[in-house]
Amino acid sequence: MIDQIRIEELIDVLEDAYEKSSQARAIVRDVSAMMKDWAERNELDIKNVRAVYKNYAAFRDGKLKWGEDEDNGFTDLLVQVMDEVTKK
Repeated sequence: MIDQIRIEELIDVLEDAYEKSSQARAIVRDVSAMMKDWAERNELDIKNVRAVYKNYAAFRDGKLKWGEDEDNGFTDLLVQVMDEVTKK
């Protein structure tokens, strides 16, 4: 059986984890809304914007190297975004 002090520590850990998970979900919702709003304002399909973001995130995480993926219809937009980001 776990003693009372360790139970209280576990409850603190669980509460902190829940709070951070809740914040993360809220951030994900905000990001999704932000991309959807931008896509609508620019009359683009949100699926394409999400696909560009997925590749952009993979590139930023070091998981996507240029020239490894086939042209999939939004590569030009991704290249334009990455060219602009790398200038900064």
